[in-house]
Amino acid sequence: MFTGIRWRLISRYTAVISVAILTAGISFIYFLNSFYLESMQKDLLIQASLISRLLSEVYTREGSSASLDQLCKDLGRQLGLNITLVAPDGTVIGDSKENPALMKNHLSLPEIQEALRVGKGTVMRKNDDLNEEIFYTAVLIDNDRSAGGMQSSLSGFIRLAAPLSELSTAVSRIQLFTFIALVVSTMAALLVGMVLSVRITGPLKDISAAARSIAAGNFNPSLTVAGNDEMTALARTIREMGRALQIKVQEILLEKNKLDAVISAADSGIVMVDCAFKIELMNPAAEKIFVVSKKEIAGSSVQAALRYYSLFENIQKVCQDGKPCNFEMTLYHPRSITLQASLVPVIGPEGGVKGVLALFHDITAMRSVEQMRSDFVANVSHELRTPLTAIKGYAETILDQDLTREEQADFLNIIDREAGRLARLVDALLDLSTIEGLKSTVKKEAVNLMELCKRSVHDLEEARFNKNMALNTSFPPNPVYVYGNPDWLRQVLVNVLDNSIKYGYCGGTINLAVSQTEEMITVSVSDSGPGIPKADLPYVFERFYRVEKSRTRTSGGTGLGLAIVKHILEAHGSAYSINSMPGHGTIFQFTLPRYR
Repeated sequence: MFTGIRWRLISRYTAVISVAILTAGISFIYFLNSFYLESMQKDLLIQASLISRLLSEVYTREGSSASLDQLCKDLGRQLGLNITLVAPDGTVIGDSKENPALMKNHLSLPEIQEALRVGKGTVMRKNDDLNEEIFYTAVLIDNDRSAGGMQSSLSGFIRLAAPLSELSTAVSRIQLFTFIALVVSTMAALLVGMVLSVRITGPLKDISAAARSIAAGNFNPSLTVAGNDEMTALARTIREMGRALQIKVQEILLEKNKLDAVISAADSGIVMVDCAFKIELMNPAAEKIFVVSKKEIAGSSVQAALRYYSLFENIQKVCQDGKPCNFEMTLYHPRSITLQASLVPVIGPEGGVKGVLALFHDITAMRSVEQMRSDFVANVSHELRTPLTAIKGYAETILDQDLTREEQADFLNIIDREAGRLARLVDALLDLSTIEGLKSTVKKEAVNLMELCKRSVHDLEEARFNKNMALNTSFPPNPVYVYGNPDWLRQVLVNVLDNSIKYGYCGGTINLAVSQTEEMITVSVSDSGPGIPKADLPYVFERFYRVEKSRTRTSGGTGLGLAIVKHILEAHGSAYSINSMPGHGTIFQFTLPRYR
């Protein structure tokens, strides 16, 4: 209750006033006492000097000391002093109050001894008989000359004694006055202190409440302090601080939201781990990679939550060494993916490692592309080597052996067939390379899709007749136009129809259908061939992929037809699909936007 600034102000204010009054009272008492004693000393010395002269004159005039005692009594009564005339040997000659004959020798008294040495002496001491403080002054009687210039024979000392009761009374009155002044001033100080403290602590309470409000998140508190003093300046500073904090907090929140947005939208997985190996942050990409929920693993250790010891081991290493670390890791559940992991230490203000930021890049596709590139080189090498080997072998046979004309003709036919196969392979590779290079800049125009279908069917008439295959078409009654590149779309139709002919059964059936909606055109090619196993369907659009390794060569295929189809349709933004079951044929569909 009495520990607040208000009571501290009141107590200190009161203490200062009280100490000031006490100091002033004590100083005044000391000054009064000193002044009174000095004045009394001067007065007594003057009076002693005058009395000694008067006594000397009387003694000189009468020539006897008998009348001196009476004179001392008369003077003492008139002056209100105790006057004592002391002979040089200390014998009392006269006294204003006592009988000299009954008084003891005064030579040993301090004031007499001092007067004997220096001509005058003053002493203040307590009189045991009177039980009060007495101020004694003694002077040596000047016996060189009398008042009239005559030689005086009176010698000895005049001692005056004055009680200090008046001084004690004055001091007591001053002490009483000081006490009264102290009480009154203390009460006044309390009253004034309370008023001043209210004026001071009132604004301080408002400022304190405003500061608490700012700390609680209200950066615009209601704070009004009237005046033009330090409190007003402090209140203004608090308000400005609140506004500045609000701006800073808004900026920090904006940056945090930006950072959260970047982290949430990042394709790479991001995980923040402290040096106790507890997960502090995980973005959606990381949740997807590790198939976990950040709510479920919040506060869990990285080893228990992600269950990959190599990751935990490298995080430990980064926490200990404070150096970044990069490595690859492979996850096998729920699917096999390859990750490029980058671990970066998080340095605290003091310079120590406070945690580790882990970034996970899914490089499965990149590794797959690298593998595909390697496979592509191997496949191209293999596909080129096979016809080249045949051509070289039969050419050497013709050159080295004596063959009949019929045998030479057979070998030359084989060489021609393999050379044609080689040419088709090279053409297909060039087509694929061209399509991949121009995919983003393909030139499109209005294309009569039905006319394109008819021309594609016509191009493959001979191959279809050779296998005695029937072709059924289903077209809309009116011409249908799509938006695309006519040459590339014709190649799509030719490649798909050619596959149905090559891999279909002799005497089988091929169906070519075109359907339409308000926005899209759908082309469907189906056959009654052997079909494709389900396990092979995801790979039929890859380069050189063969469902049956032997049937492509016997059918004259390059293994690039559907890869070319895929890239052309992707360049047109087309959706495509293939459905098949072994023994039930294959259905290939793709859609194109209608030309408006």
